[in-house]
Amino acid sequence: MEAYALALVAKRENIPFLCLKYISDGADDSAATEWSEEVHKASVKLRKTLDKIK
Repeated sequence: MEAYALALVAKRENIPFLCLKYISDGADDSAATEWSEEVHKASVKLRKTLDKIK
C-alpha cells in the first residue's frame, strides 16, 4: 500500500522502481509485539534477497 505512490511516480517519470514488500504484523491487538519481532526477520530476508541480485 505505501509503495503504490512511489511506484506511480516512478512509472510516470520513467524511473526504474523495485520494491520488496514484507507483511510485518497482523494489524490486530498484538501488532506492536509482532512488528518488533517481524522487522528483524524482514531485515534478514531483505539482506539475503539483496545478496542474490548483486
